[in-house]
Amino acid sequence: MAFVEALFWLSIFLIIYALIGYPLLALLLGAVSGRKVQKQAITPPITLIIAAYNEESAIAEKIESLELDYPRDQLEILVADDGSTDRTREIVRSYADRGVRLYEGEGRAGKTITLNGAVENATGEIVVFSDATGVFNPQSLRELAANFADPTVGCVSGRVAYSYTEDTTSEGFRVYQGFAVAVRNAEGSFGSLTSVSGAIHALRKSIFRPSEASHTQDLADVIHTVEGEEACANAIRFNNLVLFPANFPVTAARLRNAGYEVREIGNSEAAKLDGGMSCLSLRFSPQN
Repeated sequence: MAFVEALFWLSIFLIIYALIGYPLLALLLGAVSGRKVQKQAITPPITLIIAAYNEESAIAEKIESLELDYPRDQLEILVADDGSTDRTREIVRSYADRGVRLYEGEGRAGKTITLNGAVENATGEIVVFSDATGVFNPQSLRELAANFADPTVGCVSGRVAYSYTEDTTSEGFRVYQGFAVAVRNAEGSFGSLTSVSGAIHALRKSIFRPSEASHTQDLADVIHTVEGEEACANAIRFNNLVLFPANFPVTAARLRNAGYEVREIGNSEAAKLDGGMSCLSLRFSPQN
């Protein structure tokens, strides 16, 4: 009986912590230990990836709405189609003369697998993920890109804005969204976002890792950015070559699977290498 009672109160505690304790802790940590992202007005090559499946009613409007304030020669628009059976692919191809590319997934593999293939075919240094219905603010890409001037930033989440009505349900959702955004900003200020917005977030292509079909990009990109930070902790990275001391905790197999050429070296040899060949640490930053 005592065990059941203890389990009951533990469950109550965990529920309260998840709903109240953690958000308050995140806000406190954000206020106490937050850091400013060193933003600058930069325009790195960006690939905007639009995930689509049977979006014939929306995809043309989405493409037409992309009146973005970003250098056209630095922007690639890539529609990632997950085996649509309607006219989605046909519509996207009609925009080829306007620089819109189509990535055709093999069959109905699912959104995550399709995005894996699309990123592999992307040419931008930064990949921005979107869906077929959200409308971007014209300044969105510049706002996202400015965060990447800070070399410690690996992933940036945009903010999705909703239109609300005056009914009780809509008002409740508005309050929730305001609180969720505050928590996400706090998490970002100390580099620990737990998820990003699937409708608008950006990632350095160099740290993207393919995900399994059962995973979503909203969470996978966050995890992979953290793994990228961990892998950079002691590694010495130059282009696509990673050298690390023999006692480095991240396995060579994981780095090889990520596409790096790996060579193990001794600590004494590592000490002789050029200190300028250091790896960037990767953190998160929300779009303000």
